[in-house]
Amino acid sequence: MLVWLMIRQTSIFTQTIGKKSCGLVLHSITLSHYVDKVRWSMEHVGIEFDEEEDIGIFGVFFMGRWVPALYDKGSKSLVSNSADILRYLYGKFYTQSNVEEFLRPSKEAVELEKKLDLLGLDLRRYMYYHLLVASPLPHESALTIWGLHSPNVPEWQKYLLKAMMPLLRAFLCKVANITPEGALDGWKKSEKTFKEIDALLSDGRAYLLNTNHPTFVDVTFASLAAILVFPDNYGGPRLVPESRPQLKFASADYQKHVKSFRQTPSGKFILKMYKERSQRD
Repeated sequence: MLVWLMIRQTSIFTQTIGKKSCGLVLHSITLSHYVDKVRWSMEHVGIEFDEEEDIGIFGVFFMGRWVPALYDKGSKSLVSNSADILRYLYGKFYTQSNVEEFLRPSKEAVELEKKLDLLGLDLRRYMYYHLLVASPLPHESALTIWGLHSPNVPEWQKYLLKAMMPLLRAFLCKVANITPEGALDGWKKSEKTFKEIDALLSDGRAYLLNTNHPTFVDVTFASLAAILVFPDNYGGPRLVPESRPQLKFASADYQKHVKSFRQTPSGKFILKMYKERSQRD
């Protein structure tokens, strides 16, 4: 782990020489839906930040880190976990009216966010099984999902990813319970949450908290469940097209599920959120 940190920090230092730096740095892992929850929220309210991207699986393999981290150069604070990062940003920027409206941590908002964060964990098991194990293109799928085609990932990490791929896939399946049984359990738990969201939307509300504008709760749901609709702008403007997951990587069953889920109230809501996101980019 120490060697990893030394190489990584040296790489970051080399890449940032001569570049103007923001006060906030988002330490991201490729295609993490929790990372995109934070990224999308910051972009939505206009908070400037730099992003330092690592190969997705390396955060878990070398550091035991599944979640994004935000470093504030001004306060020297390092905040991990998407929910904690959003609370930190609210405390730092709440005097800005758009931030206060979007990130306000009301009791209702925080309770729903907790439920949706658990949805993200359950969906991850389901998604990984169908895109990395049952996939017709498991090797290509894993390389794409973990960042081989991302221009912001250091080249040395890409070489390491290709060399370690068999070990990394076996490691992930072990630690994250990526099995047929684990995938089925993940989906059953996810399905319960989707039914609750469908019920919320049944009264015709535009956004989950029945506001006339989106909040971080809407972004949380859309980002964490996007892997079930495969929007064209998955991950937002910072991702290049070739770095996004493709439906052809998924198993036949998963592809059918995606097509049917897009027609549900939850699926339509997620697609709407991504359409609004593209209009803001």
